[in-house]
Amino acid sequence: SDGHCPHRIKNRKQNTSSQQSETTTSGLPSEAAIRLLHHHQPPSTSIIMGWYQEFLGDSDMPVKIYHLCPTEDYTKGASYKPANFEKDGRITRCMHDPHRLMETANCFYQKSSPASQSWVCLEIDTVCLRLNGMEVEMVQSDMDPELKCPHVKKESIPAEAVTQVFKVLRDNDSGQFIAVQGLTDACSIDGKTMKQVSA
Repeated sequence: SDGHCPHRIKNRKQNTSSQQSETTTSGLPSEAAIRLLHHHQPPSTSIIMGWYQEFLGDSDMPVKIYHLCPTEDYTKGASYKPANFEKDGRITRCMHDPHRLMETANCFYQKSSPASQSWVCLEIDTVCLRLNGMEVEMVQSDMDPELKCPHVKKESIPAEAVTQVFKVLRDNDSGQFIAVQGLTDACSIDGKTMKQVSA
């Protein structure tokens, strides 16, 4: 994926004036302008990031969020929903701080997932979700009452919203989640950074 939403994203209802104008009365880009900008320009500057967050309607809502899943549950180019999507109330639980991903994985999945099972981390674009008319909500974490985590609600994650897929490294013996390759530093076991990881 190139990280941008293609033109085929379904349009939400807009009034004619907002479609014709590049900015709203507040001086911010209209949804039509955000759609065009997002297709051509990744959020590489603070100004663009600010526009995206205004569009998302929540200053706490990050543009990029992350979701861990077993490798076999994700198919590139296809929409995605977790195996426990229905049981979990039709939500996809995500994390906005990649450095807390291993803490979450070891808390919830280390014992239930065989050490040999491979996992990946999906990077998901919340602007793309919003342009698809999807709802993302910041919800208090089950793990830390001071932490809020993004939940994608009611629908599968469209393929174009997954902007990157990272490999998750695990300890071959204990099954402990160690790092997301290319995204986070390795965590440690008994004070020593683990080097023996599953392929």
